[in-house]
Amino acid sequence: MSCRQITFPTEPLSPPTHGSTRVVTRRRPSACRSVTVGIAVGLLPLVFLGAAGCSTRESTPIVAADSTVVYPSKISNDVQVSITFALKGSKRREEQQRLERARQRQIERERKERDAKERAQRAKAKKKPSSSKSKKPVKKATKPTAYTSKAPATAPSRAESADSMATSAAASKAVTTPLESSPSLPPDERVFELEEGARVQATMRIENPYGRGTRPVMFHTVWLNPEGKRVFKKMTEWTPNDTSQVFTTSLTIPPSRRTAGQYELQVFLFRELIASKTIQLTGESTALQEKDDTGGM
Repeated sequence: MSCRQITFPTEPLSPPTHGSTRVVTRRRPSACRSVTVGIAVGLLPLVFLGAAGCSTRESTPIVAADSTVVYPSKISNDVQVSITFALKGSKRREEQQRLERARQRQIERERKERDAKERAQRAKAKKKPSSSKSKKPVKKATKPTAYTSKAPATAPSRAESADSMATSAAASKAVTTPLESSPSLPPDERVFELEEGARVQATMRIENPYGRGTRPVMFHTVWLNPEGKRVFKKMTEWTPNDTSQVFTTSLTIPPSRRTAGQYELQVFLFRELIASKTIQLTGESTALQEKDDTGGM
């Protein structure tokens, strides 16, 4: 709505005299003022939201049992992830595993040969005839006496009884108490050596997959080099109804492209940081300067 001026045509403004009229200019400010005030009031919540932010995560992270740095959600039972690393495509690692398998086979073969020799020796010892037969000694008959006195049995002392009870209790406990097995955790590596053709694969396991309902959610994974520059990023769209509760991302580690130092993987949910974890790369690098990925997510 625009403001209009209502002007009654007459002569120029002059002191009022008998028989003349005065120019009257009147504004209608009420409508314009109400529209302006309404727009200002409507923008106030947006201003406050922009100042306060709409983050759903706490600013102070916590460290989980698997060393994943987690940013707790302000929403109960919200989506969260845990991160594990593993080396893939390493010829050096494959050669080490091949040698280890060959060593285990050699150990098993030697054990079987040793057991076979021991069984043969025991069987030979059983078949060996005895050189002389042992005769049983003849007992001499003794005349019965009218009265035979026996020495009274001495009762065990209190200390001996306590020791025997403690020993038997310990033995029974050692037999009946099962060995505590270590919790089964997924393989997780943190230190990797630079190698051509090898890569570090990060696996993100999703917890509380239905924390945001059944609609698809968007994850962004970002790798940071020791200088804090972004070297690789990946976007993953995941649906809670998927049969797999994990998604992966990989970082190649050739000496010609990577440098030794600490790399960090950051995981974002709808562009909001929810978890991170670091790895250490070792070895000699031939890269003069690592290229960074400056593109947006």
